[in-house]
Amino acid sequence: MLKEFLTTFLLFTSQPSVPTTGPVEITIPDQDFSNAVEYFIDQREQETIKKKMESETGRNLISDNMNKQPSVFAQVKVSFEKDQPAINAPIEPKPKPKQKPIQKDQSKTKTVKKTKTNKPVPKPKGDRTKRVHKQYNVKRISAVTASELNKVLGGKLKGHGADFVRTGKKYGIDPAFLAAISMHETGNGTSSAIRRLNNVGGIMTADGRKIRHFKSVAASIDSLGSLLKRRYLPIGKDTPAKIQPMYCPVGAKNDPGGLNKYWLNGVVHYWQKARSQM
Repeated sequence: MLKEFLTTFLLFTSQPSVPTTGPVEITIPDQDFSNAVEYFIDQREQETIKKKMESETGRNLISDNMNKQPSVFAQVKVSFEKDQPAINAPIEPKPKPKQKPIQKDQSKTKTVKKTKTNKPVPKPKGDRTKRVHKQYNVKRISAVTASELNKVLGGKLKGHGADFVRTGKKYGIDPAFLAAISMHETGNGTSSAIRRLNNVGGIMTADGRKIRHFKSVAASIDSLGSLLKRRYLPIGKDTPAKIQPMYCPVGAKNDPGGLNKYWLNGVVHYWQKARSQM
C-alpha cells in the first residue's frame, strides 16, 4: 500500500500534468522508491513543524491581544462601576428648598394710629377705705351745706344738717365727717341711744360704764365736735384710720358683740355719701 501511495504522490508532484485517456502505470525502481520515501517523510516533517510553528505563533498573538485588551466582562464591569455610586458611601441629604416669605395683603390690614393724650394714667383700684384715709383729713372743711346733709340724714338726725355745719366750723372739723360718725353710731338716726338719750356719737360717761344722756341732739353734736377737737386733733389723729383705734378700739370691754371692727369702713362709707351731695 505504501509503495502504491508514494508512486501516486510522485506522479502528481514530479511529473507535469498531461491529459490522459486511461489509467497510467508508472514503474518506480527500488532505489527511486527509497528516495521517494525519504522525500515524503521530509515533506511530512516539514509540514508538521510548519503547522506547529504557525499554531504557536497564533497562540502567542492571541495571548498578547488578550493581555492588551480587557475582556468583554471586564469592560462591562468598569462601565457599571462608573455609573453606580459606591454602596457603602454615605447618602447626603438633599437641601430643602427655601420657602418664600408669605406676603400679607396690605389692603385687608387696618392700621391703627396712636394718638398722644394728656389724660393721666388711671391707678389700679385698691382698698377704697385706705385710699380715702390718705386723701381725706377731718380738718379739711368741705363746702357741704345743711340742705345737702339733710338729704342723707335719716331718723332722728333728719333736719339737723345746720347743727353739723355750725359745729364743724366752730371746731375746725369737716361737717360731713361729724355727720358720718353720727350716722354710723346711730344706724342713721334709728338706734335706741339717739331715741332715748339723744346721743349721736356713742359717747360714754366719765367712768365709761354707761352711755351719756344729752338734753338735745344739737347738744350731742356739739359735744362730739368738742371731744375730737380737745383729745384727738392735738395729737395728730386727724384721719379716720388714726381716730378709730382710740375712739372705737377693736376688742374693747364695752363691745361684747365685736361691732367696733366695722367702725372704720362704716364711717368712711357715710362720709363719702355725705360729700357726694356737694
